[in-house]
Amino acid sequence: MGAHRFRDLSGRRFGKLQVGNETFIKADSKGRTQRYWSCVCDCGVTKAIRASSLIRGRAKSCSNLRHRQQRFVSLLGHRYGNGRIVVVGYAGTGIDVGINDKSHLKFYRKWRCRCACGKFFITRAASLKSGKTTSCGCVGAEKARRRFSGFASHRKGDGGKH
Repeated sequence: MGAHRFRDLSGRRFGKLQVGNETFIKADSKGRTQRYWSCVCDCGVTKAIRASSLIRGRAKSCSNLRHRQQRFVSLLGHRYGNGRIVVVGYAGTGIDVGINDKSHLKFYRKWRCRCACGKFFITRAASLKSGKTTSCGCVGAEKARRRFSGFASHRKGDGGKH
């Protein structure tokens, strides 16, 4: 068998990771040796990272949630709900607490919108994009009014008897 080349990674930088010393060598399930290096992330966390993950670009940070970048997509001026809703401003973020796991927090973006009826309301970006929010509530209220208006005229005709 041929000799494998050893690559000294000490002192090199990969993304947010600064490589220190070689920590240990471990055999994988197929008997191949894997070298692990002690790396210090920009956030201060020290972690042992496999050399091949560093070299191939798979490991760029300590995988802490702080490093994940949230993509902010502006919905300002966009129309939703068959054109009934216009997004007029950003209203901040909201937090959902997990039902089963109270430590799990889920953040969502809220937007201030103007409905075709003239009312302003705040809703989630996901509700706008998915089509769940189609108005400020006026469309549903109008449908209910029409649905129950038949009952009201029918009840008037029965003389108030039950």
